[in-house]
Amino acid sequence: MDNYNHKALDKPYIQLICHPYEHETSVNTRITIDVMQKDLSRDDMLQVFQDFLKAMGYSLGVKEYLTIEAYP
Repeated sequence: MDNYNHKALDKPYIQLICHPYEHETSVNTRITIDVMQKDLSRDDMLQVFQDFLKAMGYSLGVKEYLTIEAYP
């Protein structure tokens, strides 16, 4: 099946949106990440969230990353 013409892929499955901070000193920029695939792994989604944070200006150190921890 050709996914290029698949109607389900015409609209995002998940949208992450950061709206502009409404202040005169702020850059008037909206950041939007559209996730088109419905079957991303949990690790892939964590990478999407991490990239979204970076796009918003949050920096992560070389040894820092997002993770999920289980409590004992």
